[in-house]
Amino acid sequence: MNPIDTILDEVIRREGVYVNHPADRVGPTNFGITAQTLGSWRKLGHPATAAELQALTEPEARAIYRQQYTTSPGFETVTHPALLHLLVDARVHSGPKGAVQWLQAALGIAADGASSVPRPAPHWLLLTKVCSTARCWGSACTISDG
Repeated sequence: MNPIDTILDEVIRREGVYVNHPADRVGPTNFGITAQTLGSWRKLGHPATAAELQALTEPEARAIYRQQYTTSPGFETVTHPALLHLLVDARVHSGPKGAVQWLQAALGIAADGASSVPRPAPHWLLLTKVCSTARCWGSACTISDG
């Protein structure tokens, strides 16, 4: 299986189905996709309604994650599995700019979060620097170079 598909499987499994918890600052989500993200994806000109969000299918959620969270920022060029996992996961949880800014800072380039990612340097070094920059958590930051 493609490493990105494996990561997206994990994201969708972890994020689960429709949730509308009052304490969640982003509002309702389905498969982790927010109403704002779905509205933008579908070019609605406004956030999706709760009904539209509830009707979101897993294949469409997967397409959104692939395009907006891996292809758009240029993460498909990252070949180190732990670094790729960290960047996709960070983008899901920190918004569209966070993970790109951390990678840009690790590469020593302007961390605007908007540019596509240049072809990375040594992946193990980048993984260490991104983890340091992001002050990240979890197993992605403790995986050895493999």
